[in-house]
Amino acid sequence: MDRCASCFGTVDQDLPQAAEALQSALEIEPGFTAARLELAELWLHPAWIGGAGVTQAVADARALVQTVLDVDPDSARGWALMSYILHRHDWDWGAAAKAGRRAAGLRSGDAGILTTTSLALATVGEFALAHDYLQESVRRDPLNLGSRLRLGLLQEFRGEFESALSTYRQLLSMNPDYPGARAYRARVKLLQGKADSALREGDEETDSFWRRYARVLALNAQKKTAEAEALMQETIADDGSVAAFQIAEILAFSGDRDRAFEWLERAFEQRDAGLTSTIGNRFLEKLHADPRWPAWLTTLGLQAPGNPEDN
Repeated sequence: MDRCASCFGTVDQDLPQAAEALQSALEIEPGFTAARLELAELWLHPAWIGGAGVTQAVADARALVQTVLDVDPDSARGWALMSYILHRHDWDWGAAAKAGRRAAGLRSGDAGILTTTSLALATVGEFALAHDYLQESVRRDPLNLGSRLRLGLLQEFRGEFESALSTYRQLLSMNPDYPGARAYRARVKLLQGKADSALREGDEETDSFWRRYARVLALNAQKKTAEAEALMQETIADDGSVAAFQIAEILAFSGDRDRAFEWLERAFEQRDAGLTSTIGNRFLEKLHADPRWPAWLTTLGLQAPGNPEDN
């Protein structure tokens, strides 16, 4: 599950009508590149592709983007959209990072392109450049709270815990009820060894899923095993079909490696977007010494980088 805000803008209330208008524009002017990219972006919007039509929507978007790149190989927006498709739908992480770098190189001042590229780079462990791009994106688009949340996570992965807490604090000053922000602060405090503070932080989370997620992690850190397991079973019952990756994080953090790998496999089957946060994820560190870990990375098409703190 990926609760971060989309880098493709806000939800249109009438997406089919917008698609019809763009298609009409292309019938009048087939070479209208901007309309092709707008239509591709619309088809990739989570509000549009949810459900059974996702495969066709992505295929149509890919075809539109490719026609633009065939004519204009220097289309920054085209490469950014292709990076998004490769990353979010194909899980071709290396190709997504390559396309994103090209997009950012062509238009380094575009906040949306920088965010898209950062997501692709972070997945393959290129944290330094991913952080620089995302930090610049936030500077250029300070009201994009989804990018701020992701920036805090990148700082966590890099071991910059105080910076991460500061980033989340800034986010909460702009929206005290932003889903996940306090749970993400709780994550950082757990990594700092502050279980009691993490529990208090998590209990202030407004989103019910993230509040329970943070609480289970904190209870495990406090060695309150029975209470944590009871809450874990509630999480599995209520959210197991959509939050397999977060469940795997909790289990790995608690040291239950067998069940953690089981839930990682479920995340893979569910196409859980959380798997893009595998490399550098400190809540999965107890799995690294397990002989199953290298094989798991191979399954994902990833490889372990050097120390995240060096990236």
